[in-house]
Amino acid sequence: MRRRKELTEDELRIFKKKISDEEAYEAFFKDCYLRNLRPATIEYYKNEFHGAKRIINKQLVEWVQKDVESLILQSEALMKVLIPD
Repeated sequence: MRRRKELTEDELRIFKKKISDEEAYEAFFKDCYLRNLRPATIEYYKNEFHGAKRIINKQLVEWVQKDVESLILQSEALMKVLIPD
């Protein structure tokens, strides 16, 4: 069957469904375990999620492109390393 340029009702329902951060975390980390990622990698992702949430102070599932850009710029400012003379 050929793909139309419109979403089906089932596909639209997925986009309209509101989920919490906890549901999103659970789905993401379940996928990490299923893909057999190293425990250190999963722990790194958990730390980064929590750090990102603190910096932006907004539910991650509500983020938009502007929030991601802001996080990147703020993270770069926080991580600048001063090189001694």
